[in-house]
Amino acid sequence: MRLLVFAVILLFSCPLVYGQSVTPQVVASGGGYWVNTQANLSISFTVGEMSQVETFSAQGYHLTQGFQQPNFDLVGLQEQDFVNLFEVFPNPADAYLNVRYDLRHPGMLSMHLFDLNGVEVVEAFQDNYSGGLEEFSFPLDGLAHGMYFLQVRYQVPSKAIEHLSHFKINVIHP
Repeated sequence: MRLLVFAVILLFSCPLVYGQSVTPQVVASGGGYWVNTQANLSISFTVGEMSQVETFSAQGYHLTQGFQQPNFDLVGLQEQDFVNLFEVFPNPADAYLNVRYDLRHPGMLSMHLFDLNGVEVVEAFQDNYSGGLEEFSFPLDGLAHGMYFLQVRYQVPSKAIEHLSHFKINVIHP
């Protein structure tokens, strides 16, 4: 009798068991989707909540890493590496922040320091870069303790290259 009751309970509870599937989603305040069926192209974008790491731009096209990364197929690409070396030290920093860099092509290099509200607090550097290993240092006096973001923009107009990177900097004063 117990075996029969157990079998009936098992039989009726099996349809209640199901697996979970998770689809890629993003929380955004806006966005869009564009399709060109003749060229077999589609573009989708979101505006709002985004975790941006790096952005590359060339000839009006932008490639960004972020949340909106749907399922993809792997294809072979020739990687375009424009930066040989880029170091920001020390971190945490107190009196000075040092930036060491070696870039592949001469171009325009600019560095800006932003607070957590996105307000630019220091335009650290903006100059033409001629090539080779260089180091730049800028003072942090006058900045309050806290977290800042260093934005580095590297542009080579002759090759239609633009590289944008962000570094999280913690400023502490003894």
